[in-house]
Amino acid sequence: MNFTTSKIIKEKRKKKGLTQLQLANLLNVSDRTISKWERGVGLPDISILNELSKILQISIETLLEGSKDENKIKSINSLKSKLYYCNKCNNIIHSYIDIDVFCCGTKITSLILNKNNYKYPVNIGIIDNQVNLNIEHPMKKDNYISFIFSTRFDKILITKLYPEQNLQINLPQSFKNHYLYDTKLGLFKI
Repeated sequence: MNFTTSKIIKEKRKKKGLTQLQLANLLNVSDRTISKWERGVGLPDISILNELSKILQISIETLLEGSKDENKIKSINSLKSKLYYCNKCNNIIHSYIDIDVFCCGTKITSLILNKNNYKYPVNIGIIDNQVNLNIEHPMKKDNYISFIFSTRFDKILITKLYPEQNLQINLPQSFKNHYLYDTKLGLFKI
């Protein structure tokens, strides 16, 4: 939390028509505590955040980020997606904006698209109004394609894959952009 957090608490409290004393009573703290928060001298305890966010009708994230704009994303373009992958547990995290991601005790950075041609042959065809991907990859436990990420302007589709799996995959034809994540080579557009 930061100095903006104190401004948000004060602004939202006043907007709700609450005095510092009334907010303090709702949270079982003193009005001096509320005054400290609003002056930026102190911050709410983590145990109070949930109740405070409910009373002020804002998300905990907004309190933690110190952001007045709860809806930063005015429009969504799935073609500008950010992908995060945990090499330890194989979690796939998707976001439309850059975020801080922690998994298995480690900070994870977003995947960067590899501009080179993919090492293994990828055959793409249309069968029964679906995109048919056939990838010639050995799919061993120490090196495999972990997922296929498909996008169109308004939706995403993540197809999770596993070692020793057959790599003949059918995807909806409406998804025009397809990416794969190879555990050794990285993210590629196919």
